[in-house]
Amino acid sequence: WNSEKDISILLESLKNQKFKKFTLYLLDNKSVDKTVEITKKYKKKINIKIIIDNKKRDIPTAQKKLFFNYLTKHKYSMFVNDDDKYHPNYISEVLKKIKKDDLDMAYSKYNLFNKKKTIRAKNYPLYNNKNSQFVNVIKFLIYRNVVPIFFGIYKSITLKNTFKSYTPILNSKSNYDNQFILNFLSKYKIGVVNRKLFYYS
Repeated sequence: WNSEKDISILLESLKNQKFKKFTLYLLDNKSVDKTVEITKKYKKKINIKIIIDNKKRDIPTAQKKLFFNYLTKHKYSMFVNDDDKYHPNYISEVLKKIKKDDLDMAYSKYNLFNKKKTIRAKNYPLYNNKNSQFVNVIKFLIYRNVVPIFFGIYKSITLKNTFKSYTPILNSKSNYDNQFILNFLSKYKIGVVNRKLFYYS
């Protein structure tokens, strides 16, 4: 929503991905700025389908709409936000990790960034114990490192099962990500690419 200041950074990083065979579904949440106009300029460079929403939604509701209406058509899926940035190898390396280790989800290490520079992120413990969901849950409860996991690549069938069975215990929006990840970590196999390929604003 109203992302004209950030959307080009995201779209440039997706345009530059070495893995090209993907579809970007952009759900615009009734923007009143130039977000859609800027996105349309990338349609020749990226396979983009722009969906103009008929009402304003919060993030969880928007994600569910995108997933069930569009992303279930694909074997793998990921969520991107308008203020994210990805290394050109992000999709190819994370997808390779999922396939090699037969994971339900994988992500990469990350750095923070603003428009002027990259900022080194703290090195949190990684959720890469693919055979022990218990260890991953304990790490999450201690360190609460949610950012890179939420923006990893998922097997779509796994994400579908998670959305179907997931009901937040606490209704506050600030706890949505934490509860979602805790639910996911307790059930599925997760791996990590040990390189900083994701940049979070």
